[in-house]
Amino acid sequence: MTDRPLNLAIFDMGLLKAPFFLGLREHLAPTIHCQYWSRRLLMRRYAQSAGIPVFPVSLAEPAQRAQLSDDELRAAIGVKAQLRGAAGKLDQARRRYAEIEAFLDQQAIDALLVWNGSNRLLSLAIHAARQRGLPVIHAEHGYFPGSMQLDRDGVNQDSSLTRLIRQGLAWRPPSTALDARLDAIIAAVRGAAPSRVVRTAIPPQYLRTRQARSLNALFYRLRPYGLGKPLLPGYQDPPLPAEPFVFYPLQVRKDSQLLLHSPIWGNDHAAVIAALSTQLAQMQPPRRLVVKFHPQEDRLAQIRNDALIRQFPEVTFVCNVPATELIQRARFVVTINSSVGFEAILLDKPLVTLGNSFYAVPALAEVVRDRSELRAALDAADRLPVKTEARRAVLRYCLADFFTFGTYFDHRPDSYAAVAERVRALLNPLATSLPVRPLPARHADWQPAAPLLSRA
Repeated sequence: MTDRPLNLAIFDMGLLKAPFFLGLREHLAPTIHCQYWSRRLLMRRYAQSAGIPVFPVSLAEPAQRAQLSDDELRAAIGVKAQLRGAAGKLDQARRRYAEIEAFLDQQAIDALLVWNGSNRLLSLAIHAARQRGLPVIHAEHGYFPGSMQLDRDGVNQDSSLTRLIRQGLAWRPPSTALDARLDAIIAAVRGAAPSRVVRTAIPPQYLRTRQARSLNALFYRLRPYGLGKPLLPGYQDPPLPAEPFVFYPLQVRKDSQLLLHSPIWGNDHAAVIAALSTQLAQMQPPRRLVVKFHPQEDRLAQIRNDALIRQFPEVTFVCNVPATELIQRARFVVTINSSVGFEAILLDKPLVTLGNSFYAVPALAEVVRDRSELRAALDAADRLPVKTEARRAVLRYCLADFFTFGTYFDHRPDSYAAVAERVRALLNPLATSLPVRPLPARHADWQPAAPLLSRA
């Protein structure tokens, strides 16, 4: 056992996430020491306000460039960033990669924590970490209200949950305590509980300086102009069909869920709606399609989505009806890989999946792997009962063993404690294998670390 803390690098957290992950350090100390890397100005201002070091020390462009071939660098940038055009900025990527390598080496980093991990900077950081044999914890929103997923394999389709479900290992038998918790969650979801917990205030230490307060106010004032607005000012949802309908939720076009895990239709919403409309009209009896716009789509995509209303007059498009209400009223749900699919499983609604996700398995849904399979899957969802017991067994596992009940929207101690416990559990195998490195001078007053805690 080493007598120094494990150095965990927390990389480039965004606007809403930064205060929570800056605060996480207090709940991981003294056995895990958090170090922060970010070029995001607001995260840097939050950190500086609280007196937390953040790297790189300067945002000036570094002179050093990574010694990677163009092909290696494109691989390091990641598929999502390449699809979004980042592969054309190789010179800048070389500088960033060299900057990240220097940080990992000079600060004796033992592990990384990233949010999702699919954007350009995080892909570069993950690649550099893998080259050094460092583990990476991937974080994302959880699928239960107020939860987070933290996993060393990845998130969503890339998580260990996918592998375990496919191997038949992600299940738990009936349990009085677990089933009571699960029933309470299902009741809350049926009652339209928000998928994100109510936000608590940003802790004041991150807003002590005028720069931090001003930048925070500016970003929160500007943010709604890009996200979360209705498709059209004053858009009124039409009435829902009186007869049983099929619900299809749109997803954010640029999200990794569509760019990386939608192999059949990609992020072409029009193509999916056209295919569904055609097949549903031919069913006996015919089924109407209801499509819900995603509340966090960006403005340019919203303009494209507006065209869908005119392109498909036979489809009912809504903005304001809660997804949970649509799930419960629908005959069945179709999704590529949205969190709505998990809610459909939670509420025992028939489900058709069109892309890759951890829940896209025959025990949980009707799975479409090719366009030619769409009609059969729709018919099966319309006719066959759901496999309630199989779903319940997997949900128990998700509740007890995978999703963590803490979230960056919630700065209360329980939220931090839950996330910190999961991080410790994921890093616990490192406790006996850390190299003995000199303790940085700025932490010379720390006490020797106790053994890392195991997850109960």
